[in-house]
Amino acid sequence: SRIDHIISMQLNPSVVRYSRAQTHDFYRKLVDRARTLPGISSVTLAESLPLAVDQSSLAVVPEGFQLRRGQEHVGVLGGCVDDLYFSTMKVAILHGRAFRADDNNESPRVAIVNEQFAKTYWPNQPAVGKVVHLDSANGAVAEVVGVAATGRYDSPTEAPRPYIYLPYEQNWRPRMTLAVESYGDPAAMAAPLRELVGSLDPNEPVMNLRTLQSAYQARVVSAWVLLDIIASMGLLGFTLAVIGLYGLISYSFSRRAAEIAIRMAMGATRSNVLNLVLRQGVLLAVAGVALGGGLSILAAPALAAGVFGLMIPNAATYVAVPISLLVVSVAACYLPAKRTAALDPMWVMRNE
Repeated sequence: SRIDHIISMQLNPSVVRYSRAQTHDFYRKLVDRARTLPGISSVTLAESLPLAVDQSSLAVVPEGFQLRRGQEHVGVLGGCVDDLYFSTMKVAILHGRAFRADDNNESPRVAIVNEQFAKTYWPNQPAVGKVVHLDSANGAVAEVVGVAATGRYDSPTEAPRPYIYLPYEQNWRPRMTLAVESYGDPAAMAAPLRELVGSLDPNEPVMNLRTLQSAYQARVVSAWVLLDIIASMGLLGFTLAVIGLYGLISYSFSRRAAEIAIRMAMGATRSNVLNLVLRQGVLLAVAGVALGGGLSILAAPALAAGVFGLMIPNAATYVAVPISLLVVSVAACYLPAKRTAALDPMWVMRNE
């Protein structure tokens, strides 16, 4: 989606007790008059715009998708948009078509899904022509007429997520966002848009009137601040884990000095002692790394899909961290074992 030359504002006529018919009439007049403002090239209505903090979600049942036992639907990001959304926001339609003005209550219900939705629920199948049930398996049926490019919806750092678009004319919503594309600086359109809303109804509140560029920058800055905090906490935790691991293993094997001295007195060589200590220490370290690595792999998708919207770590993360911990474990075993093995066994036993 584009972020340049766009200014948006949120409106909710139900706040001033508009009925459904009055709300629809208000939005129709708003869009028609906004298109006549000087400097405006395109106008669209959407339930929410990309990277808005109030993303909406929909409950759907994709055709042919096997739900888990007891599951009635799947929840995906989605929202209602009008017929000019895809051209105004520069969202590419990869297959099929965009919404049309005649996709209304007098025509069959339709939907557009993004490419990630198609890959998730209809892998290796054409999505255009499939149907989705809204709310539940017994809900209204909408035919997929197009597949849109996958974008970023909730966070600039999120992994690709399924998304479904529904036409506003077939799916009424009281709260909508007006997005206006300008030829020049979009911020200059803020005052004319406020005046336009006031001319339609002076009691209608205008919310979150801002350019998409400023909204995007705010989300990016907040996302990177969050990532910096998480990375710093992760680095601190890793450092503390390394120090604690070295200290624990080193102390554990230093307490075995008498055992090592007895083994050497019975004929064990220094290499025998080192091999014994290293083997036992590495086995413990491998078990701990395997357990921790398994838990982190299980937790990563939950974090990526949760409130953070973070990308799942790449394979290098799962290789570098375990190797680092194993190296520390080997050093923690080797150094005290070598130091103990170099001592005179009789002196060690007398001091124990």
